Amino acid sequence: MRLHTVSLSTLCKGGGSYGIAASAVEYSASLPTYLRITDINDDGTLNFDGLKSVADPNASKYYLAPNDIVFARTGASTGRNYFYDGTDGSFVYAGFLIKFSIDPQKINPLFIKYYCQSKDYYTWVASFNTGSTRGNMNAVTLGNMPIPAIPKEQQDLLAATLSALDAKIANNTAMNRCLEQMAQAIFSDTFGFVLHGNVPMGEFLRFANGFAFKSSTYLDTGRYKIITIKNVQDGSVDSAGASCLDELPTGFNSSCMLAFGDVLLSLTGNVGRVGIVTEDNLLLNQRVAKFDPINQKLLPFWYFLFRQTEMKDYLFSIAKGTAQQNLSPIETLKTKIFFDETTAAKYAGSAAALFWKIAENRRESKRLATLRDTLLPRLMSGELTI
Repeated sequence: MRLHTVSLSTLCKGGGSYGIAASAVEYSASLPTYLRITDINDDGTLNFDGLKSVADPNASKYYLAPNDIVFARTGASTGRNYFYDGTDGSFVYAGFLIKFSIDPQKINPLFIKYYCQSKDYYTWVASFNTGSTRGNMNAVTLGNMPIPAIPKEQQDLLAATLSALDAKIANNTAMNRCLEQMAQAIFSDTFGFVLHGNVPMGEFLRFANGFAFKSSTYLDTGRYKIITIKNVQDGSVDSAGASCLDELPTGFNSSCMLAFGDVLLSLTGNVGRVGIVTEDNLLLNQRVAKFDPINQKLLPFWYFLFRQTEMKDYLFSIAKGTAQQNLSPIETLKTKIFFDETTAAKYAGSAAALFWKIAENRRESKRLATLRDTLLPRLMSGELTI
């Protein structure tokens, strides 16, 4: 049954507003935090790693208020969006974002939030693509977005159900930030500055290379998902948008079948990102390396070492390439560090509980997100009711 729709602009206070056209500066607690397209994840959450500030004197005119939603208007991220409820801090939104202020007297604002993460919404966004070009969107286009006009009771049920799942996901995310900070604080106290030592990492660490899959065999859906550099985030591995296979190709190396707790390193583009695998049936593609310590018990040590800011900056500095950066696994393993295996083992023993708790929290959050995304269209269509 086709639902009656109304335009987004009729559900908001005023039309769409463009963000401030200002340059980002290094983060400072004394300056407004700057919200850019790159700070918004595909699932509508924020990436708190690498937040910047803005020093423009007009910044105060661009603060987000609760029930605001911002949309990316250009580039490969067109349509990506973030709903602001006031719990993530205070933000000034950037010029490549368009803001709409949802009127709670006209619609449950959380319904808009969840609709803008739905398959129907992204199908609508994709309709503006032409060939290989991702379509740009302006305030008028976004204001004309068709929103399903479902009964208020159904809006409230959808919002209450899905926000309960999101609250648990947010709790897991906040817990993981604390666990990561604890592990890094212990690391710094134990080792201090580890770079420019006298022991090549390759004496204790190896990398397993990915398999050369043929893109002609890719499927939109399938049993296995192929993990590429875009799926390796800061601290996590997210299979969203991955190409799929139903069968393993001839000559497939079993070391490229990923398991829970594996640690991956991105070698191209945004090099030096490391993430923990928390999903099943994932396959390792080229230009992504898997950590293979000679002593597997030291895996937490290597993970938290590569999560150190100084290590990420160093890896970026040794990457080569003009069109995009490329990190050599061989050159990476030549990196000399101050290393004592006994001390590293002691740290890894202490940090292992933090490492595995982070992984478990991410696995639970992924399952909750899958449940949320499964419930969304059923709640929207009225298949599930009070």
